[in-house]
Amino acid sequence: MGNYLLKPGVLLQAFGDASKTCTNANLTDELAQWHLSQCPEKAKYFARIPGTQATPVRVVPPVNIVPPEIRIVPPVIPDITNIVEEKIEPVKKPRKTKK
Repeated sequence: MGNYLLKPGVLLQAFGDASKTCTNANLTDELAQWHLSQCPEKAKYFARIPGTQATPVRVVPPVNIVPPEIRIVPPVIPDITNIVEEKIEPVKKPRKTKK
């Protein structure tokens, strides 16, 4: 493990160069230094950078999307046992005659 550490879930990428893509699993000191030299603003994605004060990492618990008071109710299926079949007659329109 190197001296650099990314924050949880961070993926660093370089446009057009897939060999520079890194996560904590494959992060090396050289790769971290390259990313910081190319774009110093990426320092906000690091949890640990040697020679700097440690960046606090805040873990946010997952949010319960569906409140417990909302319950999913299955749809009501209507009772179709009492349906009577009816014969439907087509509507006849009067024919137009030529004059």
